Amino acid sequence: MSTPASIVSTLTPNVNLPDLGRITLPDGSRLDLRFLDNTAERAIANTSEVVVMVVLALLVITLGWLVSNKLAGFTQRGLIRAKFEETFAAFIGSVARYVLFFTCVLAAFNIMGISLVSTMAVFGAIGLAVAFALRNTLSHVAAGIMLIVNRPFKVGDYIEIDDHEGTVKRITLFNTEVNTLSNQRVFMPNSKIWETVLINHTYNDVRMVEFSLPLPFGTSLAAVRQAIVPMLQAHPKTFAKPEPLIGFDKIEHGTILLTVRVWIKMKEYSELRYSLLENLIVALQANKISVVAPALRNLNDATVTKPIRRK
Repeated sequence: MSTPASIVSTLTPNVNLPDLGRITLPDGSRLDLRFLDNTAERAIANTSEVVVMVVLALLVITLGWLVSNKLAGFTQRGLIRAKFEETFAAFIGSVARYVLFFTCVLAAFNIMGISLVSTMAVFGAIGLAVAFALRNTLSHVAAGIMLIVNRPFKVGDYIEIDDHEGTVKRITLFNTEVNTLSNQRVFMPNSKIWETVLINHTYNDVRMVEFSLPLPFGTSLAAVRQAIVPMLQAHPKTFAKPEPLIGFDKIEHGTILLTVRVWIKMKEYSELRYSLLENLIVALQANKISVVAPALRNLNDATVTKPIRRK
Protein backbone atom coordinates (compact mmCIF):
# COMPACT_ATOMS: atom_id res chain seq x y z
CA MET A 1 0.00 0.00 0.00
CA SER A 2 1.34 3.45 -0.94
CA THR A 3 2.24 5.89 1.80
CA PRO A 4 0.85 9.46 1.86
CA ALA A 5 4.29 10.86 1.15
CA SER A 6 4.66 8.81 -1.99
CA ILE A 7 1.21 9.87 -3.16
CA VAL A 8 2.17 13.60 -2.72
CA SER A 9 5.42 13.07 -4.59
CA THR A 10 3.65 11.52 -7.52
CA LEU A 11 1.12 14.37 -7.69
CA THR A 12 3.77 17.16 -7.55
CA PRO A 13 5.79 17.41 -10.77
CA ASN A 14 9.56 17.54 -10.39
CA VAL A 15 9.95 21.04 -11.85
CA ASN A 16 12.54 23.71 -10.79
CA LEU A 17 10.46 26.84 -10.39
CA PRO A 18 12.32 30.19 -10.65
CA ASP A 19 13.06 32.01 -7.36
CA LEU A 20 11.15 35.26 -7.74
CA GLY A 21 13.22 36.89 -4.97
CA ARG A 22 16.48 36.50 -6.87
CA ILE A 23 17.54 37.45 -10.37
CA THR A 24 20.61 36.47 -12.37
CA LEU A 25 22.62 39.29 -13.90
CA PRO A 26 24.32 38.88 -17.33
CA ASP A 27 27.69 38.35 -15.70
CA GLY A 28 26.32 35.35 -13.81
CA SER A 29 26.03 37.04 -10.41
CA ARG A 30 22.76 36.88 -8.53
CA LEU A 31 20.97 39.78 -6.83
CA ASP A 32 18.66 39.22 -3.87
CA LEU A 33 15.72 41.62 -4.24
CA ARG A 34 14.44 40.72 -0.83
CA PHE A 35 17.66 42.08 0.71
CA LEU A 36 17.22 45.34 -1.19
CA ASP A 37 13.66 45.61 0.07
CA ASN A 38 14.80 45.22 3.68
CA THR A 39 17.57 47.78 3.12
CA ALA A 40 15.09 50.31 1.73
CA GLU A 41 12.79 49.78 4.69
CA ARG A 42 15.66 50.33 7.10
CA ALA A 43 16.80 53.43 5.17
CA ILE A 44 13.31 54.93 5.26
CA ALA A 45 12.99 54.17 8.96
CA ASN A 46 16.42 55.73 9.67
CA THR A 47 15.62 58.78 7.52
CA SER A 48 12.43 59.48 9.46
CA GLU A 49 14.37 59.15 12.71
CA VAL A 50 17.04 61.59 11.49
CA VAL A 51 14.36 64.09 10.40
CA VAL A 52 12.74 63.91 13.84
CA MET A 53 16.10 64.46 15.56
CA VAL A 54 16.93 67.45 13.31
CA VAL A 55 13.51 69.01 13.94
CA LEU A 56 13.92 68.55 17.70
CA ALA A 57 17.43 70.05 17.57
CA LEU A 58 16.20 73.09 15.61
CA LEU A 59 13.33 73.48 18.07
CA VAL A 60 15.77 73.43 21.01
CA ILE A 61 18.00 76.05 19.34
CA THR A 62 15.02 78.31 18.53
CA LEU A 63 13.59 78.06 22.03
CA GLY A 64 17.07 78.57 23.46
CA TRP A 65 17.48 81.82 21.51
CA LEU A 66 14.08 83.14 22.63
CA VAL A 67 14.57 82.14 26.26
CA SER A 68 18.13 83.49 26.33
CA ASN A 69 16.89 86.92 25.16
CA LYS A 70 14.21 86.90 27.85
CA LEU A 71 16.78 85.86 30.44
CA ALA A 72 19.15 88.66 29.39
CA GLY A 73 16.41 91.29 29.77
CA PHE A 74 15.26 89.84 33.09
CA THR A 75 18.82 89.73 34.43
CA GLN A 76 19.56 93.30 33.34
CA ARG A 77 16.35 94.69 34.87
CA GLY A 78 16.93 92.76 38.08
CA LEU A 79 20.47 94.08 38.49
CA ILE A 80 19.32 97.65 37.80
CA ARG A 81 16.62 97.30 40.46
CA ALA A 82 19.33 95.99 42.79
CA LYS A 83 21.16 99.33 42.31
CA PHE A 84 23.87 98.00 40.00
CA GLU A 85 25.18 100.31 37.28
CA GLU A 86 23.44 100.05 33.92
CA THR A 87 26.73 99.30 32.16
CA PHE A 88 27.52 96.34 34.42
CA ALA A 89 23.92 95.09 34.28
CA ALA A 90 23.91 95.15 30.46
CA PHE A 91 27.21 93.26 30.34
CA ILE A 92 26.03 90.50 32.74
CA GLY A 93 22.75 90.21 30.81
CA SER A 94 24.67 89.78 27.55
CA VAL A 95 26.91 87.11 29.10
CA ALA A 96 23.85 85.24 30.43
CA ARG A 97 22.26 85.32 26.96
CA TYR A 98 25.24 83.80 25.17
CA VAL A 99 25.97 81.19 27.86
CA LEU A 100 22.39 79.87 27.78
CA PHE A 101 22.24 79.90 23.98
CA PHE A 102 25.58 78.07 23.68
CA THR A 103 24.30 75.45 26.16
CA CYS A 104 21.18 74.96 24.03
CA VAL A 105 23.32 74.50 20.92
CA LEU A 106 25.33 71.78 22.68
CA ALA A 107 22.08 70.11 23.79
CA ALA A 108 20.83 70.17 20.19
CA PHE A 109 24.00 68.46 18.97
CA ASN A 110 23.56 65.85 21.70
CA ILE A 111 20.00 65.17 20.51
CA MET A 112 21.32 64.51 17.00
CA GLY A 113 23.76 61.99 18.44
CA ILE A 114 26.88 64.10 17.98
CA SER A 115 29.47 63.58 20.71
CA LEU A 116 30.04 66.58 22.94
CA VAL A 117 33.79 65.91 22.95
CA SER A 118 33.98 66.07 19.18
CA THR A 119 31.67 69.09 19.17
CA MET A 120 33.94 70.97 21.55
CA ALA A 121 36.94 70.01 19.44
CA VAL A 122 35.24 71.36 16.31
CA PHE A 123 34.25 74.56 18.10
CA GLY A 124 37.81 74.93 19.34
CA ALA A 125 39.22 74.59 15.84
CA ILE A 126 36.64 77.00 14.44
CA GLY A 127 37.31 79.43 17.28
CA LEU A 128 41.04 79.35 16.59
CA ALA A 129 40.49 80.06 12.90
CA VAL A 130 38.02 82.85 13.64
CA ALA A 131 40.34 84.36 16.25
CA PHE A 132 43.18 84.48 13.75
CA ALA A 133 40.98 85.96 11.01
CA LEU A 134 39.32 88.51 13.31
CA ARG A 135 42.25 89.35 15.56
CA ASN A 136 41.60 93.10 15.16
CA THR A 137 37.92 92.66 16.05
CA LEU A 138 38.83 90.58 19.08
CA SER A 139 41.00 93.45 20.29
CA HIS A 140 37.80 95.52 20.46
CA VAL A 141 36.19 92.76 22.54
CA ALA A 142 39.16 92.63 24.92
CA ALA A 143 39.11 96.42 25.25
CA GLY A 144 35.34 96.33 25.84
CA ILE A 145 35.81 93.89 28.72
CA MET A 146 38.51 96.12 30.20
CA LEU A 147 36.24 99.18 29.92
CA ILE A 148 33.39 97.36 31.63
CA VAL A 149 35.60 95.98 34.40
CA ASN A 150 37.59 99.19 35.08
CA ARG A 151 34.64 101.52 34.33
CA PRO A 152 36.39 104.79 33.40
CA PHE A 153 32.92 105.92 32.32
CA LYS A 154 29.37 104.65 32.42
CA VAL A 155 26.13 105.16 30.54
CA GLY A 156 25.06 108.78 30.93
CA ASP A 157 28.58 110.23 31.36
CA TYR A 158 29.81 113.01 29.10
CA ILE A 159 33.17 112.00 27.64
CA GLU A 160 35.67 113.48 25.20
CA ILE A 161 38.02 111.46 22.98
CA ASP A 162 40.17 113.22 20.37
CA ASP A 163 37.76 115.34 18.31
CA HIS A 164 34.61 113.58 19.51
CA GLU A 165 32.59 114.24 22.63
CA GLY A 166 29.10 113.48 23.84
CA THR A 167 26.92 111.51 26.23
CA VAL A 168 27.48 107.76 26.48
CA LYS A 169 24.34 105.88 25.45
CA ARG A 170 25.50 102.29 25.18
CA ILE A 171 28.61 100.19 25.83
CA THR A 172 28.95 96.89 23.95
CA LEU A 173 31.78 94.40 23.60
CA PHE A 174 32.78 95.92 20.25
CA ASN A 175 32.12 99.66 20.44
CA THR A 176 30.78 102.50 22.56
CA GLU A 177 27.88 104.59 21.31
CA VAL A 178 27.91 108.32 22.09
CA ASN A 179 25.33 111.01 21.36
CA THR A 180 26.80 114.43 20.50
CA LEU A 181 25.24 117.77 21.46
CA SER A 182 23.78 117.97 17.95
CA ASN A 183 22.09 114.56 18.55
CA GLN A 184 24.40 112.60 16.26
CA ARG A 185 25.26 109.01 17.20
CA VAL A 186 29.01 108.30 17.13
CA PHE A 187 30.26 104.68 17.27
CA MET A 188 33.74 104.54 18.82
CA PRO A 189 35.77 101.27 18.66
CA ASN A 190 36.60 100.09 22.15
CA SER A 191 40.25 99.46 21.34
CA LYS A 192 40.70 103.09 20.29
CA ILE A 193 39.03 104.32 23.47
CA TRP A 194 41.19 102.09 25.65
CA GLU A 195 44.42 103.24 23.96
CA THR A 196 43.55 106.97 23.82
CA VAL A 197 43.51 109.67 26.47
CA LEU A 198 39.91 109.99 27.62
CA ILE A 199 38.33 112.94 29.43
CA ASN A 200 35.27 112.15 31.54
CA HIS A 201 33.62 115.51 32.22
CA THR A 202 30.98 114.03 34.55
CA TYR A 203 33.09 111.58 36.56
CA ASN A 204 33.13 113.81 39.67
CA ASP A 205 30.07 115.33 41.33
CA VAL A 206 31.71 118.78 41.69
CA ARG A 207 33.28 120.73 38.86
CA MET A 208 34.92 124.10 38.35
CA VAL A 209 33.61 126.53 35.74
CA GLU A 210 36.07 129.11 34.45
CA PHE A 211 35.47 132.48 32.78
CA SER A 212 38.03 134.71 31.04
CA LEU A 213 37.03 138.35 30.46
CA PRO A 214 39.26 141.01 28.82
CA LEU A 215 39.12 144.27 30.78
CA PRO A 216 40.66 147.68 30.03
CA PHE A 217 44.30 147.98 31.02
CA GLY A 218 44.63 149.69 34.40
CA THR A 219 41.40 148.26 35.87
CA SER A 220 41.59 147.90 39.66
CA LEU A 221 41.44 144.31 40.91
CA ALA A 222 39.89 145.57 44.16
CA ALA A 223 37.07 147.19 42.22
CA VAL A 224 36.55 143.95 40.28
CA ARG A 225 36.36 141.92 43.47
CA GLN A 226 33.95 144.40 45.01
CA ALA A 227 31.68 143.99 41.98
CA ILE A 228 31.84 140.20 41.58
CA VAL A 229 32.20 138.66 45.06
CA PRO A 230 28.78 139.76 46.44
CA MET A 231 27.06 138.37 43.36
CA LEU A 232 28.82 135.01 43.65
CA GLN A 233 28.15 134.77 47.41
CA ALA A 234 24.46 135.52 46.89
CA HIS A 235 24.08 132.95 44.13
CA PRO A 236 22.27 129.86 45.54
CA LYS A 237 24.11 127.32 43.37
CA THR A 238 27.76 128.32 43.74
CA PHE A 239 30.01 126.80 46.42
CA ALA A 240 31.49 128.93 49.18
CA LYS A 241 34.11 126.18 49.72
CA PRO A 242 36.31 125.94 47.71
CA GLU A 243 36.25 129.69 47.47
CA PRO A 244 35.87 131.38 44.06
CA LEU A 245 39.16 132.47 42.49
CA ILE A 246 39.28 135.98 41.03
CA GLY A 247 42.47 137.41 39.56
CA PHE A 248 44.25 138.90 36.58
CA ASP A 249 45.81 136.24 34.39
CA LYS A 250 47.81 138.05 31.71
CA ILE A 251 48.04 141.13 29.54
CA GLU A 252 47.49 140.87 25.80
CA HIS A 253 46.63 143.31 23.02
CA GLY A 254 46.30 146.29 25.34
CA THR A 255 43.86 144.54 27.72
CA ILE A 256 44.17 142.69 30.98
CA LEU A 257 42.59 139.25 31.17
CA LEU A 258 40.38 138.60 34.18
CA THR A 259 39.96 134.96 35.26
CA VAL A 260 37.06 133.87 37.45
CA ARG A 261 36.82 130.28 38.70
CA VAL A 262 33.76 129.02 40.54
CA TRP A 263 32.88 125.56 41.88
CA ILE A 264 29.43 124.15 41.16
CA LYS A 265 27.60 120.82 41.00
CA MET A 266 28.34 118.79 37.90
CA LYS A 267 24.69 118.20 37.00
CA GLU A 268 24.13 121.99 36.90
CA TYR A 269 27.20 122.78 34.80
CA SER A 270 25.41 123.37 31.48
CA GLU A 271 22.87 125.70 33.06
CA LEU A 272 25.22 127.77 35.24
CA ARG A 273 27.93 128.12 32.61
CA TYR A 274 25.78 130.58 30.68
CA SER A 275 23.78 132.20 33.49
CA LEU A 276 26.88 132.96 35.58
CA LEU A 277 28.63 134.59 32.61
CA GLU A 278 25.66 136.87 32.12
CA ASN A 279 25.60 137.72 35.83
CA LEU A 280 29.33 138.52 35.78
CA ILE A 281 28.96 140.96 32.89
CA VAL A 282 25.95 142.63 34.51
CA ALA A 283 27.81 142.99 37.84
CA LEU A 284 30.86 144.53 36.16
CA GLN A 285 28.79 146.95 34.10
CA ALA A 286 26.83 147.98 37.19
CA ASN A 287 30.14 149.06 38.74
CA LYS A 288 31.25 150.99 35.64
CA ILE A 289 33.70 148.28 34.50
CA SER A 290 33.31 147.47 30.83
CA VAL A 291 34.35 144.28 29.10
CA VAL A 292 36.59 144.94 26.10
CA ALA A 293 35.68 143.34 22.77
CA PRO A 294 38.36 140.91 21.49
CA ALA A 295 40.93 142.36 19.09
CA LEU A 296 40.25 141.81 15.43
CA ARG A 297 42.64 139.48 13.64
CA ASN A 298 43.43 138.84 10.00
CA LEU A 299 43.92 135.48 8.31
CA ASN A 300 47.53 135.26 9.55
CA ASP A 301 46.30 135.65 13.18
CA ALA A 302 48.04 139.02 13.45
CA THR A 303 46.45 141.90 15.32
CA VAL A 304 44.92 144.52 13.05
CA THR A 305 46.53 147.81 13.96
CA LYS A 306 44.57 150.05 11.62
CA PRO A 307 41.09 151.00 12.79
CA ILE A 308 38.15 150.04 10.64
CA ARG A 309 36.36 153.04 9.20
CA ARG A 310 32.62 152.86 8.89
CA LYS A 311 31.04 154.38 5.79
